[in-house]
Amino acid sequence: MGVLMRRTGVGLFMACVLSGAAAAWCQQADFEGARWVWHVPKSGPTLNALPEGTCYFRAGVAVTEQARIVSADLCVTADNLYEVFVNGKPVGGNLSEPDAWNRPRRFDVAALLTAGDNVLAVEAANTARGPAGLLLKLRVVLGDGQTVERVTDATWRCRPDEEPNWAQSDFNDQEWGPASEVAAFGGGPWGRLAVPARAEPPSQRRDAADEAAPPEGYPWPEGLVFVGDDCSLTRSHAHGGTAYQSLDVTIFNPGHTRAFPEHDLPGPMKVGRTLRALAPARPGVAPRVLLDAGSGALGSPSVTFDGRHILFSMVPAGEAFFHLYRIAATGGVPERLTSGPFHDIDPVELPDGRIAFVSTRCGCFEEYHNTPSRALFTMRPDGGDIRRLTTTFIFDNEPEVLADGRLLFIRSDNFFDRGKVETLLHAVHPEGTHGYTEFGLDLGPAYGNRLRAFNCGSPAPLPDGRVAYLTGASVAVGRPGCAQRDLVNLPIAAGDVAALPDGRLVCTTGATGALLRRPKQTKGAPSGFMRIGLADPDRPDGKLVRLYESDGAPLHSPVYRGARPRPPLL
Repeated sequence: MGVLMRRTGVGLFMACVLSGAAAAWCQQADFEGARWVWHVPKSGPTLNALPEGTCYFRAGVAVTEQARIVSADLCVTADNLYEVFVNGKPVGGNLSEPDAWNRPRRFDVAALLTAGDNVLAVEAANTARGPAGLLLKLRVVLGDGQTVERVTDATWRCRPDEEPNWAQSDFNDQEWGPASEVAAFGGGPWGRLAVPARAEPPSQRRDAADEAAPPEGYPWPEGLVFVGDDCSLTRSHAHGGTAYQSLDVTIFNPGHTRAFPEHDLPGPMKVGRTLRALAPARPGVAPRVLLDAGSGALGSPSVTFDGRHILFSMVPAGEAFFHLYRIAATGGVPERLTSGPFHDIDPVELPDGRIAFVSTRCGCFEEYHNTPSRALFTMRPDGGDIRRLTTTFIFDNEPEVLADGRLLFIRSDNFFDRGKVETLLHAVHPEGTHGYTEFGLDLGPAYGNRLRAFNCGSPAPLPDGRVAYLTGASVAVGRPGCAQRDLVNLPIAAGDVAALPDGRLVCTTGATGALLRRPKQTKGAPSGFMRIGLADPDRPDGKLVRLYESDGAPLHSPVYRGARPRPPLL
């Protein structure tokens, strides 16, 4: 599910002097005796048809109090994503590469264990329907030469739903069911996997809630515009088996973010009831409602380069289609720009003054579910002379202008020889020519588990030529065309990302989940993203400076309100 998150931070470990036995263990690490496990109901699907979703695992391990712990190596992998905890403390995992199940990790967790009872906990996610499993082996070497081992098997406890404090050692898991053994080590579709020759220290997990205090004289933005009172159509990952199950193939926004998954029919955009302005954009300033759609809905706001107008999409109450509108940056009566039996969304001003947007007016239908395709179009500022810019029989979404004057957008493209799609960040010249895929999966032609593995959304071109964009659980930053290994992944579980003229990023946060879970909320609170923060793309810890926090409904789609340099005209 894409380039998610690389977690880094202050190590939660103590130096440990390896004895001869521990040094020998450096050459002996393996998964022998471990089983691939998952949550599979008794009448559930077969291994090759397991649904996407998240599973939570727990297991106890007792370490004798009669001898000191010399070393403790934990080897782990999962198909596809995972994060490991020991006694409630984060160890690490794979949060960024769904196809890295064949590259296990090995952690030195000696400093996290205690003499007596310990608890291992793992959150694992299957990012697409198909094989899923967790494989783990812990081996502890004691000073008296004894060893203690704990492997994944049916004695582990498991459940598909998250509970508060589930990873803590004092959590009561007696009502959890047993994990299902889906294959022995070496079996299933995975084969035998080698572990690294040396263990790495644990990493400190960083959540979206990590924030930095603004220094004295911090440069706050001139203003922001965002969508309030989120009313987007999203769907839980739980499967209810009802008549509404078909929504799974039409709306699928992981964690309520704007990341588009590799899915047959991804949700076209996030919407809300109100368009709000935060000006000046300072802590303590209350946002002003520029437009209230009432029982209608609006979304995808953008600001013209001169900062004078806001372009957005809206379906007024009683109407059936989204169309494009323009309103003064200070508010007033919106001006309607498009009409007809089409959905027009995602407007953005081009360097020559035209407006590019996404529309279903292309006249073709997605081949699998027969819903209207979405392509890019352009028009004059007054809504006239509408022309088609891109040709696709699937979906193009969220155009943004790059610093070099090209148009970057999310493309759902045909997936090899199958009737499926993959998401890419594609770029074209303002006339639709010279198309290139600038960001996508860095894998060879054999797709296997790469299917639907790349989430991307909310592209944010930076003034220095780089691009920030949303992944399944982080904000990726890189130059167009760069390899995935050269991307910087900021550990921010954001719902949106946008660029400021000075190169900083604006993000919505409020969720702390890293895999497929929905944003954490207190009981009775609405789901979604409640905060707006500012991030420095060159700050590797991904800490945000909090700007605004909603005391009511969730918000999304913040953009800079002010004048910006106009990119060159191609």
